[in-house]
Amino acid sequence: DFDGVAVDSRIGGLDQPPAGDASTAFRVVTDSDGVTLTSDVVIAVVGSTVVQIAATGQRAIDAAVLTDIAKRQVDRLRVAPGT
Repeated sequence: DFDGVAVDSRIGGLDQPPAGDASTAFRVVTDSDGVTLTSDVVIAVVGSTVVQIAATGQRAIDAAVLTDIAKRQVDRLRVAPGT
């Protein structure tokens, strides 16, 4: 990075049930100076809306929790005006 501290990032697909009209999921793992952050991300399309749902922490979120969060958000978007 800018200050000379090494930052290592890896990205890979994540096996998640479909969400919305179309979706994809992936995991980004970032290591730097002894700290690891894991971001699990779902990108979903609901009607004309594209939404990103992300959970980041020092440990990966439980897959069932990420699925539930994505489903709840998609359900909210389906009933929102203009989607």
